[in-house]
Amino acid sequence: MVASSDQRLAGQRILVTRPMGQAENLCRLIEKEGGCSLHFPMIRIIKSESYPEVNEIIQSLDTFHWAIFVSVNAVKYGIPLILEQRNFPKNLKIAVVGRGTAKTLAAFNLFISLCPSTGYNSEALLAMDEFQDMVGKKIIIFRGNGGRNLLAKTLADRGAQVSFGEVYRRCLPLPTVLKTLHQTLISNPADIIVTTSQEILENLCTVVATSLLEKLYTTPLVVIGIRQAQRAKELGFTKIYPVDKPEDNALITAMIRCRA
Repeated sequence: MVASSDQRLAGQRILVTRPMGQAENLCRLIEKEGGCSLHFPMIRIIKSESYPEVNEIIQSLDTFHWAIFVSVNAVKYGIPLILEQRNFPKNLKIAVVGRGTAKTLAAFNLFISLCPSTGYNSEALLAMDEFQDMVGKKIIIFRGNGGRNLLAKTLADRGAQVSFGEVYRRCLPLPTVLKTLHQTLISNPADIIVTTSQEILENLCTVVATSLLEKLYTTPLVVIGIRQAQRAKELGFTKIYPVDKPEDNALITAMIRCRA
């Protein structure tokens, strides 16, 4: 297909590193703008293997004041686990970090009480009035294994009793993905890279060969947020384009800016 003059990413090869099941819309938008999307997931999201502690919390959800879902994956894996055992408590308020997570909850007919209007990170959520005086409040944070502790620590420092529902695990990409990535990019490098989390960015730098990584360092890199931009600079990237919203259209706009 011949690219039209109004396709603003025409001829651009764009490395998309999101996990499986979360990159389709972004790749579609890239193709719509005339670009070539190269989807190589730099992180695997898999269901947690053991739930004894989480199941115990689920049974006592009625005693909690807030449930915080930190990502789309927290909803994708957490809500089905809850609904297998019980109804979601009507009085349990829901907070999320971003609009994508809110949209995923809506698919389960669950609606949020709190979401930052800007920032879309833990800091933005913690700045909201509802999360200032937390004395006597019980909070359940649904998330993957590990991750940042800022949200839990700050809420606990403000008086909350915080529990975790770790419902999924983040893993390195499969060896077959890495082999194909190297074969694809060594001979025909990407023009733009997109990473949408700090862990994806760090995985990319951990698993690719040094010869390829040196090329990636000088390739325009689109990231979400100042934290990830700072980390990219520490890792060695020299052309970094941060966006302030974790939305596909914002990422596309940044890619177009890279090309310009």
